Amino acid sequence: MLFVAAVVLMMAAPATSEYDGVMSIISVGVTAVVIAVLSMIAAMCVRLPLRLVPALRSRWLANGEMTVAGAGLGLIVCAAVIAAMATNSGEGEALAGSGTLFAVLTAGWALLAISVAHFVWPARWKRTTSG
Repeated sequence: MLFVAAVVLMMAAPATSEYDGVMSIISVGVTAVVIAVLSMIAAMCVRLPLRLVPALRSRWLANGEMTVAGAGLGLIVCAAVIAAMATNSGEGEALAGSGTLFAVLTAGWALLAISVAHFVWPARWKRTTSG
């Protein structure tokens, strides 16, 4: 999931939209793999107490809607920041708020990575079998 999201977001970014041949496609794929692996490792380390503390784990499993909302919100934030970067990149000068945009992009990506790494399908959304 994170690999696909990384490839899509990187292809939409203004810096990677230029095609330079096969090496540009390979570099996007390799970079997406590295970003996805590092994101999953960081998400697992950050959320390790969630797995080890039974009270936190039971609360997390009872509220699966939070993972769906987190994944959706993280993806929306990443897409909005990429769109803002693409809109402002054609002006010929450096973005005034590029540091802020990068911080928001990192926060959105972290939210997406944590939500995907610890995704729980909400119990209220599961179909019940009758019969």
